[in-house]
Amino acid sequence: MPANTDLIREHGERIATLMERGDHLQRDIDRLESRILEVAKGFANLEVRFGVLEEKNTEFKRGAEARERKQWTVVVAGLAAVLSLVVNLVLLFFKK
Repeated sequence: MPANTDLIREHGERIATLMERGDHLQRDIDRLESRILEVAKGFANLEVRFGVLEEKNTEFKRGAEARERKQWTVVVAGLAAVLSLVVNLVLLFFKK
């Protein structure tokens, strides 16, 4: 049977080992917390970029709609010019 001093020394060594492990765990926790903060900053940056992309997409859609309206205006004007030419030619033909 071990003596009390041997048990006290053994428990002291176990406590020292546990304290060292606790210190390592605390360092790991601190390191993880700093990484979590970095990731959170990264997500915040991504949210800003996503907002910018959404705004650019909205502007692109507005521009595309404006171009489409202009294209139809040109097409209608062209058709009106062609129709006017045809009508004038028909009227010229019937005058003779």
